[in-house]
Amino acid sequence: MQKFLLIAVLCFMNTYLFSTESLPCVSVFATPEDVGEATAQKIMNLILDNQKKNKKTVLGLATGSTVIPVYTALKALVQKHPIDLSNVITFNLDEYVGLPSFHPQSFRSFMFSHLFDALLYSADNPQGIKLENIHIPNGTACTEEDLSTEEFAALSQQFPHRTQGTSLTQEESFWILHQRALYYEMLITQLGPIDLQILGIGRNGHIGFVEPETPLSTKTLMVQLSETTRQDNAHFFDENLQIVPQYALTMGTETILQSKEILLLATGAHKAEIVDKTLKEPISSAIPSTALRWHRNVSFFLDQDASSLLNSPPNRLVKRFYNAYLLLDHKIQEGELWVSEGKIVPPQKEADIAIDVQGALLAPGFIDIQINGGFGCDFSRNPESIDLVAKRLPLYGVTAFLPTVISSSPDQYRQTLPLLQPRVYGNSGAAILGIHLEGPYFSTTYRGAHNPQYIRPVFDETTSIDQLYGSLQGVKLVTLAPEIPGALHLIQYLKQHHILVSAGHSGASFDQMKAGIDAGVGLVTHLFNAMPSYHHRNQSIISSALISPSLPYSLIADGIHLSPETLSLCWRCNPDGLILVSDSSEALGLPNGNYRLGTMDIEVTDGKVYLAGTQTIAASTLSLDQAVRHLCSMTNCSVVQALEAASLKPAQLIHAYPSKGTLDVGADADFVILTPDLHVKASYIGGELYKTP
Repeated sequence: MQKFLLIAVLCFMNTYLFSTESLPCVSVFATPEDVGEATAQKIMNLILDNQKKNKKTVLGLATGSTVIPVYTALKALVQKHPIDLSNVITFNLDEYVGLPSFHPQSFRSFMFSHLFDALLYSADNPQGIKLENIHIPNGTACTEEDLSTEEFAALSQQFPHRTQGTSLTQEESFWILHQRALYYEMLITQLGPIDLQILGIGRNGHIGFVEPETPLSTKTLMVQLSETTRQDNAHFFDENLQIVPQYALTMGTETILQSKEILLLATGAHKAEIVDKTLKEPISSAIPSTALRWHRNVSFFLDQDASSLLNSPPNRLVKRFYNAYLLLDHKIQEGELWVSEGKIVPPQKEADIAIDVQGALLAPGFIDIQINGGFGCDFSRNPESIDLVAKRLPLYGVTAFLPTVISSSPDQYRQTLPLLQPRVYGNSGAAILGIHLEGPYFSTTYRGAHNPQYIRPVFDETTSIDQLYGSLQGVKLVTLAPEIPGALHLIQYLKQHHILVSAGHSGASFDQMKAGIDAGVGLVTHLFNAMPSYHHRNQSIISSALISPSLPYSLIADGIHLSPETLSLCWRCNPDGLILVSDSSEALGLPNGNYRLGTMDIEVTDGKVYLAGTQTIAASTLSLDQAVRHLCSMTNCSVVQALEAASLKPAQLIHAYPSKGTLDVGADADFVILTPDLHVKASYIGGELYKTP
């Protein structure tokens, strides 16, 4: 019988958890052996279930001390309850570079010694796993003898002047290893997806050999091992750090995240700190294991020692905000807000901290789903500065946002998107919930301030989305023109991948817009801007948005993109669909002057932003709290309606609700304290007061 100390999900209220993440199911066992037995049983059950469905089983396997009890238990299970393993395919996470396959510390030797030798197909074991179904990266590329015939031919073609019969240079060796990484990734794609990926974890948060600061968008690759990793593995090499390999081949984070299910194992007190950080720290390449929280089917199996810090999550104090007015149930009402462990909780018997807000209004934190940058950072041009923007947006009440990338070149997308992936900053900044891709599939007539050289007025189905964007990982929203050739197929594709599609920069007729909605369009981007003007006979996108209560639309309420009368018209026609966005440029928070929007030069004068030398409006300097105030003053809508247009409605639109956009019990404790005239007094993120940079 398994000796569970704690079974199933720990009710671990992570301060930094947000809606685009999934909380891992954490199970705690008494000993490493119990972890091994539970994991082995899980593997066994998966194989049996797939056999009943006449399906193969694809396993992702790990090496190291943590998994030895797993393989010991699995061999015992198979011996006690023989099963057919002939349709099981395995892929190992990684392998050292430079060790011969027969070296006792190579991962190939490890896997055969601890698992495969006992399970391998043979005349005596006809139900065993087939040798051709076992896949382990090949890290030997020092001499020509290490190469296959195909590899040798490719090497000779790549380096036509090399001297045959000599050892490989480092450049030649690295080239071969890179080709093997590509081939390994291709095999996983062809034979996968991986049904269950088993992972260990390094003290620095590496999974596989994905070391800190390796981009989270990487696939199988060669990496240089960190000193921490090499020191941790020195005991396998007689404590001689000099002979510990410096490089390895490893699945990348993106490869791992493509698995149907992930199971991370950690045992021992020395893993407690990194397990704690993996569950609590912001998702970033600094701790690669934090990326596992993006996966919707991930579990942690821990022993008691590895879980020792989980019973002391941060921010456990109970806080009571009183003498307050709260936006709850679509109305403002007098009441109290109780917060603990980053969440809004029911009233408690007592509070550790009581905060008198002196009659102020508490509203859900604002969510900006279209923001191009701010404070000198343009997400399409210098995305590496996104932390600066995230850490200043709470000044305006924004606690979460979608960084927006305008029409760009394929190379720029590949450089930009990995740096804008979802992550959180605790109480020091607004959470990134995903990416908004505005373009490049637009009408050339209504491109607005986008560079014409990057506009694609046709969606060519022979060109894959990955060829353009590199990857759709982290993308929440795509704005495109539904009338361009091929757009309906693209809309359907994006919808199938759970990406919201918005119509914008478009000359679509009413009928073309209807076809787009039928295909999956669920939003209109900055209504009235970058589209045909309203015409009483020739209806277009504007009519679609204003007469369809079920179709949301965003507005830039700065008094520049739209006149007060037009803003009021939108409100009166379809108040339920109105969502506020800032569409701010890098000039947000900066004085008048010359700036850039993507690759285009812009000029800012008295808050108005134009393409340099033209009268074409180019983004804004608007903040979202200003947009809320403008909506109230220009339309005479209620305070509740204006606040919900910047919080509840965008949260619902991008499926961040009910974690965000509300003050209901169970939601993230992200809220703003406002003055009577709706200026921001303070922002709270995860129940903690925002730290001004």
